[in-house]
Formats: sequence, C-alpha cells, structure tokens
Amino acid sequence: MEQEPIPIIELLKFIIFLGSITFSLGILFQGFILYKSNKSILISLIVIIFTRIVTVISSFLIWSFWPFSFDIMFLFIFLPAAFPELIFSPFILNLFGIKIFKQKKSTPKNPMRN
Repeated sequence: MEQEPIPIIELLKFIIFLGSITFSLGILFQGFILYKSNKSILISLIVIIFTRIVTVISSFLIWSFWPFSFDIMFLFIFLPAAFPELIFSPFILNLFGIKIFKQKKSTPKNPMRN
C-alpha cells in the first residue's frame, strides 16, 4: 500500500497541537520575564510571537530528523518542542536586550576606609 504525502500545513498544525502545553509554558515564562522587565505590550507580543515561530520551525526540523528510538512525547511534553523552547526562549530575550537574571551592583563593605 502506498503512503499518501502529508501537506506541510497539516504537519505544522499537528506539531502545534502536540506541543501546545510546551508552547504555553514557554509563553508563560517569557510573559513573566517581560512583565518583570516593564516592557511594552507591543514589544512583549513581538518577542513571544517571534519565539513561537522559531520554536515551531525548529521543532519541525528536529522531528523530521528524530534519530532516537524512544517516543517523542514524555508525559505531556513534546520533546522536539521542549528542546528549542529551552534554547531559544532565553536567547531571543537576550537578543532583544532583556536580561533574565539581573546582577546586583556590588558595594564596598566599608566605603569610608581607604
């Protein structure tokens, strides 16, 4: 029996369906960081949408070349979407100039002493 080709749009819909919980967790993470850094709603939406586009494309590429013998789902987490989320979420936040970890300025212990 011959296998029918799957249209790319159907495959992207399936990836978004499988990775919906993973993508939602990524949106919550980025939304929290953007809220704490007092960025505008427009910048926040641009960052979140751009990150989701990049992670969906990269999860498609990971899934198409999946070399492992175990399943692509781990409980409710879609592994080909989780790896790009872990990599691209902090990278794109840093690309837009948003720091995840704010460093405290170090002050001398005794400023009067020379």
